[in-house]
Order: sequence, then structure tokens, then C-alpha cells
Amino acid sequence: MLKQGGYQTSFYMLGWTPSTMDSHNVLNDIMGCRDDPKSSRGEANLGGYCNKEFDAITDKVLVETDTAKRNQLIKQAYEISMKDWAYIPLHQQALAWGVSKKVNLPSAPTTWSCSTGRPSRINITRTQVPAASGLRGLSFSG
Repeated sequence: MLKQGGYQTSFYMLGWTPSTMDSHNVLNDIMGCRDDPKSSRGEANLGGYCNKEFDAITDKVLVETDTAKRNQLIKQAYEISMKDWAYIPLHQQALAWGVSKKVNLPSAPTTWSCSTGRPSRINITRTQVPAASGLRGLSFSG
């Protein structure tokens, strides 16, 4: 269905979690024009959306180091995509969580923060969890 299949689809469900947790990934891979066969831009753009102004802003997002300016560029890109109706989300996948009163998590976590160097910030919390619980003591928030 993707590049190898010639993007032949009229309807699809896309689940996407960028490995970098950065907007550029979505702007470039999912919403970028796929009109240049030598470029990886738009490789997951199943809908065929293409706007050269959007792509130009996405290119600036990639190299901008000032966080405030970069955030503004990201905002501009998403505003263009909304104005163009680039994507129409029809479904939001529900997340399933398991809960049990049998699991006891101690309340003395150690928290580290790591910055990706991009506008997003990820906080990682490590909690001591009894080995017998079968759980690992990491939680992520951003």
C-alpha cells in the first residue's frame, strides 16, 4: 500500500508514533509531498496531500535551533494543513489499561528529566517495584 504498492488505497487507518517524539517526523513523513522519487519525504503520505508552502516550512523546522521560532514554524505548518483539510481524522484508537488492587507501587520515585533538544520535553520516572509483581517501574510523561 505504501511506496512499493504505489500508494493504492482509498481508505486507511494509520497509527503513528514518531520515534523522536518530534513534530518534524509527522510533518515530513506523513504530510510531506511525495512528488520526488529520490526523496524520502512523504513516504507515509497515503492520502497524497501536497503543499509546497507546507514543505518549505517543514524544511525550516528541521534546521531551526531557536525553540520559540521552531514552535512558531510548527504551528504555521499545522495551520496550513488544517486550512487545506490535509487529513480528516475519523477514528481515535482507545487505549486499554489494566488495573489491579493486588499491585502495590511504593511512593518514593526518583525522577530524571531529559530534553530531546527539541520543543518537546520528556520526564522519565523510575519507581522501585517489587520483582514479584512482574511490572517494570518506568513511566513516561511529556
